[in-house]
Amino acid sequence: MRATWIACALVLTSLVGAPLAAAQPATAAGPDPAQVVLAPADLDGWAQTQAVRTETWGPAAASTAPNAASQMYAYETDFTRQLADGTQETLTSRATEGPADLRTARFQAVQHDALGQTPIQLPAGAIGFWENAGDTRSGAAAAQVGGLLVELHVSGITAAQPVGDEQVANWLSTMTSQATNAPDAPPFDWSQAVPGQPVPWPLVLDQASVGGDWDLESGLQLTASSAGGKVQSVSAAREFSRSGAYRRTLDSTATVYDSVADASALGMTTPGTAIDAPALGDQATAFKATESGDGDAPEVSYTVNVRHGPVVITTHETGVADSLDSPDETFTLATTADTRASSLLAQ
Repeated sequence: MRATWIACALVLTSLVGAPLAAAQPATAAGPDPAQVVLAPADLDGWAQTQAVRTETWGPAAASTAPNAASQMYAYETDFTRQLADGTQETLTSRATEGPADLRTARFQAVQHDALGQTPIQLPAGAIGFWENAGDTRSGAAAAQVGGLLVELHVSGITAAQPVGDEQVANWLSTMTSQATNAPDAPPFDWSQAVPGQPVPWPLVLDQASVGGDWDLESGLQLTASSAGGKVQSVSAAREFSRSGAYRRTLDSTATVYDSVADASALGMTTPGTAIDAPALGDQATAFKATESGDGDAPEVSYTVNVRHGPVVITTHETGVADSLDSPDETFTLATTADTRASSLLAQ
């Protein structure tokens, strides 16, 4: 069990024709959440699997993102602990910086999830609970410290390798102490996340690219994934929707990998059944997936991944099967994204 991330509604202006300029950091806002989360030195017997940095920008900063102060900024670290039977326990620590209403909403969501569950004994002001799942249990804990929300999530916990209230309280105390004592830091410079590679945010589709039939649902979100202390990829994403007889959603993502090999190995596969892909970029793949929708009609998704060197441009469209009965529109949008990327990457 993992808590869902806060969903921020964002609007971003068009980047058509904008060069792949380096982003300058925004003004300092407080401690870097990366200095607040748990690190390998804090966890005996646990192995870190990855770290994920995420930042989003709201409508007020649409024309200047990512050069402006963001709406939400988070950093998480993920760990596993192997058990003798081959299974594993997982642990995630997360620190989120953002407006008080977003932090409070996330804290209240944890409070809501705790209803009817076994409480974790924590200091006043913090919330935590255990939830049983067969022979294992999961746990969550959260606290607000200054302008940060800190969270801890564990799952797959067994009697063979238990985690108790005291341990959760100690881990949460480590994060709250670090949140209190960490010095202010300049914002993360996204242009230097993968040195020597293009930045991804100008490569995603925008309102002008998709046309007036689509409504912008979210603005710029940047995500950096790291392992072994090295950034492996940086992604930019934007979401659109279209109303009418049937609702559709469109996700446009550009991911810059550390190498061409990583882009080919990690960025070109999507859940679903492989279908013929349009001839785009250096390499292209396409997939179709079908799942039960909220009503009687199933939902279908088409995804096209197009690689340009170490960059993968992904176009993902979802709709009710009765309306999205072929990949033609997704292919057209993917071609638009490819044309955009080809032009910008050539600069």
